[in-house]
Amino acid sequence: MHTPRCLRVAAPVLLAGAASAQFTEPTQTTFVSDPELDTIFILHDDNPSNGNFWDVGEVAPLYVDTVGSVALSEPWCLTASADDTVYVGDHVEDIVLWLNDSDEDDDASVAGQHGVFFDGKPGGNASGIVMGHVNALTMQPGSTSAVVWLVTSNTQASESDAIVRLEDLDSDGDANDLGEARVFYTIPESTLLDSEPTSLRLDPSGTVYYVENGSTGAYARGVYALRDLDASGVIDQPNEVGAYFLPNAQASTADLTSVDRDAYSRLYLLDRANHVVWRTSDADASGTIDPSTEASIHWNYSPSIDAWDFAVLGTGEIYLGNSGGPDQLLTTDDLDLGGTIGLGEDFNAYDDTQAPVDIGALRGVALDFHAHGHIGVVTCDAQSNPCPCGNQGTVSSGCTNSTGVGASLEAIGSTGVFNDDAEFEAAGMPAGKVALLFQGTLEVGVPFFDGFRCAGGQIKRFTPQLTDPTGAAVWGPGLASTGGWAVGQTRIFQVWYRDPVGGPCGTLANVSNGVKITFDP
Repeated sequence: MHTPRCLRVAAPVLLAGAASAQFTEPTQTTFVSDPELDTIFILHDDNPSNGNFWDVGEVAPLYVDTVGSVALSEPWCLTASADDTVYVGDHVEDIVLWLNDSDEDDDASVAGQHGVFFDGKPGGNASGIVMGHVNALTMQPGSTSAVVWLVTSNTQASESDAIVRLEDLDSDGDANDLGEARVFYTIPESTLLDSEPTSLRLDPSGTVYYVENGSTGAYARGVYALRDLDASGVIDQPNEVGAYFLPNAQASTADLTSVDRDAYSRLYLLDRANHVVWRTSDADASGTIDPSTEASIHWNYSPSIDAWDFAVLGTGEIYLGNSGGPDQLLTTDDLDLGGTIGLGEDFNAYDDTQAPVDIGALRGVALDFHAHGHIGVVTCDAQSNPCPCGNQGTVSSGCTNSTGVGASLEAIGSTGVFNDDAEFEAAGMPAGKVALLFQGTLEVGVPFFDGFRCAGGQIKRFTPQLTDPTGAAVWGPGLASTGGWAVGQTRIFQVWYRDPVGGPCGTLANVSNGVKITFDP
């Protein structure tokens, strides 16, 4: 069985044999590369109350190389952009594959939804860059542009260990044209074993961090920082590269295979030989990590876990791939906020002995940039505000209407402006009546017809709908342009609808609860 090596991810999960965690927040769509089956899997938790990917329909083959047009041999590494494009590095074929399931049917093997983004074989690209083995991929956090960074390790003297930047400048779907691939940094070596770059990560400032795992002692094992101080586009000055974090010695010689960062600028480093995950923070802003005062072992996981790679959510939860026995996706939640992962704070999100779909070798994992599922925060419901004539509704609904219940509004999809897949579903209204979704820039609270209005400020209205026989109506996806949504904006959504017969207050109309959403890329 192959072992996992590159991982970037997803939502909380007990180690082998334990029960799954219970949580209700929106769940992350997760992509897994399987070099045993030459398949990329997509995992999404359609039953968020159980917090795992074990239910029927929650794991599907997103790309199968015997169906798609691009052959794979060892798909190792994955990264995902804010527009839900997944990039896959194949360790043997020396290519980067792109996947975009644009119709969201969990199948990107069809024509038009995949292709070769970069060909690193001799003669494969006009920039003349030849890859040895691609070990890791990453993108700028939240990026929607087709800029992918990779680490490649050499297999012969004619190749180099290097950090490579790829960009599709002409928007033709690949980075194979002249000038679209650039070696950002070549790691000097006397022998092929001096350097073994295994992982990389960018921070928002553009600093590139890569993991050095060379075996000759020419470079101390740890994380190195690349800072393009002269903005030349390459690392070409001695002061632009330096050791960032060299962990203290442990019982075994370190085997460092993955690095990631959270939204608090904390860096995490996986040492698979000692079964630990380090967490660091440059508290004194010196540009380096003091291993004695600014780093600690955040998670000391079970020696039975064979982990090569991991990923970290912005909030700090860790997702770890296990191939030691059952293939598993493990994650953590620092429930007591103690700063370390202790008993009962690590969980199991996927286990191939329990899930209906067996992933042959869980090697690389990428987190969809966005949470998918129910989005936004319910606001202004009829239990929290006084309805105009005592017609109180229920939690997460508007004031009671002529049907005897209040209208409820919920949003599903993602909060991504560029995804533009937010969908608004209203229910509990009279059948066959006009309903109108509207948004506001401010949250207010005033009586409004038979209900309570919570969307104020600058108002925008979406196309009116007629409610169906059950009293429901749907708007979206594809509303971003009409709504004028931008990254970082918060909007409050609500539905106004006619209620001409038997409405409790006699104003002939009512409104749903509100949903407040802050948009991201």
